[in-house]
Amino acid sequence: MYREIYLTDRQTDRQTDRQTDRRFNMISRAKKYVAVFLVFVCVCMIFSPQTAYAAEDSSQHETVKVGFFAMDGYHVMDEEGNRSGYGYDFLRLMARYWDVDYEYIGYDKSWDDMQQMLEDGEIDMVTSPRKTPEREEKFDFSRPIGTNNGILTVRSDNSTIVDGNYSTYNGMRVALLNGSSRDKELADFAGNKGFTYDPFYFDTTEEMEEALQSGNVDAIAATSMRKTNNERIVDKFDSSDFYVIVKKGNTELLNEINYAIDQMNAVEGDWKTTLYNKNYESIETKNLEYTEKEKSIISQYSKDNPLHVLCDPTRYPYSYNENGEMKGIIPDYFRKIADYAGISYEFLTPVTRDEYIAYQKNKETTEMSIDARMETDNYAETNKWGITAPFITMQMARVTRRDFDGKINVVATVDQTVANSIEDAMAPGAEKLMCSTRQEMMEAVRKGKADAAFVYYYMAQAFVNSDTTGTMTYTLLEQPTFTYRMGNLQVAP
Repeated sequence: MYREIYLTDRQTDRQTDRQTDRRFNMISRAKKYVAVFLVFVCVCMIFSPQTAYAAEDSSQHETVKVGFFAMDGYHVMDEEGNRSGYGYDFLRLMARYWDVDYEYIGYDKSWDDMQQMLEDGEIDMVTSPRKTPEREEKFDFSRPIGTNNGILTVRSDNSTIVDGNYSTYNGMRVALLNGSSRDKELADFAGNKGFTYDPFYFDTTEEMEEALQSGNVDAIAATSMRKTNNERIVDKFDSSDFYVIVKKGNTELLNEINYAIDQMNAVEGDWKTTLYNKNYESIETKNLEYTEKEKSIISQYSKDNPLHVLCDPTRYPYSYNENGEMKGIIPDYFRKIADYAGISYEFLTPVTRDEYIAYQKNKETTEMSIDARMETDNYAETNKWGITAPFITMQMARVTRRDFDGKINVVATVDQTVANSIEDAMAPGAEKLMCSTRQEMMEAVRKGKADAAFVYYYMAQAFVNSDTTGTMTYTLLEQPTFTYRMGNLQVAP
């Protein structure tokens, strides 16, 4: 009986093996058929009319020569050949809806050269011009690709030319771009406002900017599509659309450009605003409106009479003295504001915390402290300071060793210029170890002389990250937070 069962099982196994072999052979043959079929399909595709057309179409891939003249914010190319700017972004966006390769030509050429090269057939298209009767005789214009206006800019520290006070514009030397239509517009604007000026012509916007910063001209009249640097906008004039232009009669190319722009308008939303915001700072922030009193205050400060500015040199990375120059988050913030406003300034450069406090108490040498920490206005009122609204809020961190047991017996601190210190609030009753700088405070903790130090978050982060011993750590505190203001120390009583 066992033998019969064993033989039956052996027979069953052999049948199963034969079935498995048959299935394996069928699968193998199927794989071969599939492979052969795929090869056949590939061969058919290679020699099919459609594929032949595609190959032929690829060989005829359209290449368009684009005028790409240098203009900061509009056409930019770095030393490695990377391109950016409104004009470049527009071309790349248009390429989504137009099967085209661009050849960028003329980065070292002027705007005047671009128009001549288009006339001569050296390039096929160029972007950014506005319509004028003279241009419409030579070129065909696309759909609008943006809106700009003329801007009249002066150097940020120019306090003699006052926004909208046209008597101060009289006789100013104005840089203009050769071949630009802004020439006539500025003349019309000056005639309407009743001021005179002397025009000076340049081939590139870079030459214009160099002339302004070196003092060879007083102002630049150009398009708002030029990104400004260390300049203040004193007026705007003549807003209008700008376009892509092609040589007169090149209808085929113009139709392709317009088709792509139509698709962008239908699919890409407000792409013009998107490109503008990406490549330019808001013009409104550079065109501040001042009262007559504010203008008078700004005019008091010039290169010969700068505003003397103070900040703590021991708050790295918020503010610090590096080789006699004030650096950090707070000084950079102030520079940005002062440059926008056109105020000339000079940083005082204390090296130690004690020097900083001494400067702060000396109203004869210090006119403004840009890092005043005050919970209330009482300190400012008592010391007869004029103060701004808060401009930065800082969180605190507790710096300890990694083996800290949670109890603060000794806390490191520096001399405070306010009544209540963070140490009083966070470690009441602890012995205070007085240090000269906050860096010294954290070093005291690292060496075991103090249990903890309370500093601003970025200071703690910078110190702990640079500590090679690995013994330090910091904890971000949700509270308290501190706001900082700028204070005029010379407000009359």
